[in-house]
Amino acid sequence: MDWKSYYDEELREAGIRDKIMHWLRVADKMALSSSKNDRRTVFSFPHTAIDYSGPLQARVVSWLVRSGFKRVIALGVMHGSLIPVHRTATNELAPQDERLSGLAPLLRSQEPFCLQPSS
Repeated sequence: MDWKSYYDEELREAGIRDKIMHWLRVADKMALSSSKNDRRTVFSFPHTAIDYSGPLQARVVSWLVRSGFKRVIALGVMHGSLIPVHRTATNELAPQDERLSGLAPLLRSQEPFCLQPSS
């Protein structure tokens, strides 16, 4: 399945922006923990079809904004990629210099990327 296309189409559905705004308004009214968190706070929440994960994501975003966080680092997984430089950089069978040449464009880009260590 092409998830990127799926998510793109999902965000283009009629009424989806209204649905997201509704979830954010509901989340803003919810009583969530008001305890102080230091800068090492970690949240984990699902990323799947918006009807399943949207309400929970709205609660997390709303809480972060209300708690005054100025910076959030979002980490995620790359479920496989069709982008050639990603495939080259993560190909454990490729020669090291080829892997590094594939990694170089990723390091210059704005796209988050993690090269998993070989075992």
